[in-house]
Amino acid sequence: MLLVPLGDLLPRRRLMLLQLAAPSAALIAVCLAAGAAMLMAPMLAVGMLGTAMTQGLIAYPASAADPARSAC
Repeated sequence: MLLVPLGDLLPRRRLMLLQLAAPSAALIAVCLAAGAAMLMAPMLAVGMLGTAMTQGLIAYPASAADPARSAC
């Protein structure tokens, strides 16, 4: 809910790199978790960041495409 509106405020290429790096860091934190309690926060981050990234991945190519190649 908080990451998706950033597409209107930040350059989308930089935002996509951030959205790739953040879930990757969360996945590394999941791998390094020593116990169940330390596993919950990174797993929550992976789920929330992955959801926002999916929506961004759909919108970015549509906005970056040449208007002549638009299907509409």
